[in-house]
Amino acid sequence: MKILKRKPGVIYAIMTARPGSGLVLTRTVLGYVGKTTQRPHTRRIDQHRKSQPWSDLIVSHRVLWSSESVTAFGLWWREIYYILTRFPVYNHQWNRLNPRHVPVYRAAAERSIRQHFYGGRMWTR
Repeated sequence: MKILKRKPGVIYAIMTARPGSGLVLTRTVLGYVGKTTQRPHTRRIDQHRKSQPWSDLIVSHRVLWSSESVTAFGLWWREIYYILTRFPVYNHQWNRLNPRHVPVYRAAAERSIRQHFYGGRMWTR
């Protein structure tokens, strides 16, 4: 079974500027927690930089957990654990009860405002 096949895996955290702070980068927060089996894991971070409305707020990233041999199920539940215990602001799944959660529609609207302020075109996914 594919779910029991073991692969290298990483749980990573992306730190972002505080949402809603506009262009004033006064504080960083845990923006997103994710999982990947891609090598190197930074390829997945680069994909977020191209596709997420909060990507212009990315400040840094770090590995929270890694293994050379983990199942898809093992990686999945570890990601959920970190989302439920670290409260990232931009995760959509498993994070809706987080009072600091920023819904996708609000993140996209805030990105459009930031881009308008910079004189660029409106952001679309």
